[in-house]
Amino acid sequence: MEKVLTMTQEERLQTRERESTDRIPPEIARRNWNFLQSKERLAHIFNKPPLVAYRRPISLQDRLVSTKFKAVDNTSVPRGCKARGKPRCNWCKGINKTTMFTSSNNNKTSKIFHSVYYQSSWVIYIIECNICNLQYIGKSETAFNACLSNHRNHIKKGISSCQLTEHFLHNKRTHNFDNNVIITIIEQIRKDNISNEQKKDLLRYREILWQKKLNSMQPNGLNKRIG
Repeated sequence: MEKVLTMTQEERLQTRERESTDRIPPEIARRNWNFLQSKERLAHIFNKPPLVAYRRPISLQDRLVSTKFKAVDNTSVPRGCKARGKPRCNWCKGINKTTMFTSSNNNKTSKIFHSVYYQSSWVIYIIECNICNLQYIGKSETAFNACLSNHRNHIKKGISSCQLTEHFLHNKRTHNFDNNVIITIIEQIRKDNISNEQKKDLLRYREILWQKKLNSMQPNGLNKRIG
């Protein structure tokens, strides 16, 4: 440190070439060098003084920062919309088992980035009438199968609670909600570090985004209003 303080800035910034030195062993190796040379076999192996080097100990940076990229296993949890395949499940036959979905109006195709099924919550979904090829995009904060049951019960009781139930009530002679729908869950909100109110706002924002992107508003789809 004293030497550095006596140097000018130009001298400190100059690149110094490392001087070549002979292999000088530490004191222990130097004291036993004669013994090594006295044995013919050892003298042949150690024809030069051995160089003893010391390994740098593990620093705090080594413990906290990894210099190797870890391979991410994306095959452990397959992405996409899927049914649970229960034999008595009323909705499994209507669930679209897929990793992609397409707008029936503008043919835009998108990927499903989450692994979702009919009991998932905080989801955006598409219910398509397979007779009219019209899509309804909605959201569900609770388990999605409960949302489906509400739609079906409203249709059975003649309650027009949304555009989807209104469509099936208007065409009840030719349409059956249990048999004439294709159900696809397209997205799930998975943010546990925000409040429920923030989650609701984010869910509604994503619902509006997909309604606009897939152009599901009437007359091109079954949504009557945004959100």
